[in-house]
Amino acid sequence: MKSYKAVVFDLDSTLVRIEGLDWLAHRLGKLDSLSKLTQLSMDGKINFQEAMKIKMSTMSPSTKDLQALGQAYSKSLVEDAKEVIQALQLSGKEVWILTGNFQPAVGMAAATLEIPKEKIICNEISFYPNGKYKGFNVKHPLSSNGGKAKMLKRHLQKHKVVFIVAC
Repeated sequence: MKSYKAVVFDLDSTLVRIEGLDWLAHRLGKLDSLSKLTQLSMDGKINFQEAMKIKMSTMSPSTKDLQALGQAYSKSLVEDAKEVIQALQLSGKEVWILTGNFQPAVGMAAATLEIPKEKIICNEISFYPNGKYKGFNVKHPLSSNGGKAKMLKRHLQKHKVVFIVAC
């Protein structure tokens, strides 16, 4: 991997053992109602962006919910994730997280893994001043099909990159 400057990790089911939106749906008592939607999206029977809109409006996660997800992420790291990231960083590689999930959860996981916040690429969410869900940026590339490839090109186009995602 000497020729690669950056190693980019997906977060859900790659660096952590959980799927963040499923975890949130379970926490909010919406998992049963949203699991069919997830399957339809994965099967290509419903547009990914439309599925995200429905999921997020149905769950309406607060900042506290996303902070709880961040704690869950930090407690569910895959075995040796932190050590692998440290070894990559010590060898001079930039380590990034690229995920369709949201702050502050992603930032909390990154902090646990000692990945700087400047090396996080994630979806954008907004809240009202009281912490209640306002919405997410439906125009952000990570909110639609092919978004991760677009973001890799946008942020790391000058580098040879390894992208790691669990299958």
